Amino acid sequence: MTYPRVFGPAGLPFEIHALSNWLRTKYNVDETEAVKVVSEACGLSFSKDGLKSDSIAHEIQRGRNAGIANLLAGIALVEVEGVHAPTLEQIRSDLAACEDADGLAVSWDLWHIKPEYLSAIQELWRK
Repeated sequence: MTYPRVFGPAGLPFEIHALSNWLRTKYNVDETEAVKVVSEACGLSFSKDGLKSDSIAHEIQRGRNAGIANLLAGIALVEVEGVHAPTLEQIRSDLAACEDADGLAVSWDLWHIKPEYLSAIQELWRK
């Protein structure tokens, strides 16, 4: 799953930030340069708000290029204070970015997903 706005383990912003911090401390690189180097290396543009939905499409294409034939996209839907705060607008945008996937995996725990988020997926995801 590609988590473009999750600030916790497995979340791309969290991982990019951790890698840039490693560069900063290990090689005494300033923060702006460290973020730039890591963003360029992974092909994703990082900001304090995380990544845009197009990062999901980018990761799907990477999977296709690696030869994955049955590719499921996953989006984060669980709200966790300080870690992830999804909005309907982001969910719609993330779903649009998943259009080249063969299917969809929805987060890690259905019990913690708001019903309106599940309804949005039901309305928007047609495969």
